[in-house]
Amino acid sequence: AERLAWAKALPPLGKQWAEARNAAGQPGTEILKAWMGEMRAANQPIARQWDRE
Repeated sequence: AERLAWAKALPPLGKQWAEARNAAGQPGTEILKAWMGEMRAANQPIARQWDRE
């Protein structure tokens, strides 16, 4: 429960990271989506859906 509350309190770090990479001409959004997809496929615990914000 604490981990989920902590994750929800953070700013949208995934979106910020992806946007910065996109601005630098890199595929930030695609990388974030691929990484999150791999986490889901491996049934890893995800405290926040960074790619869906």
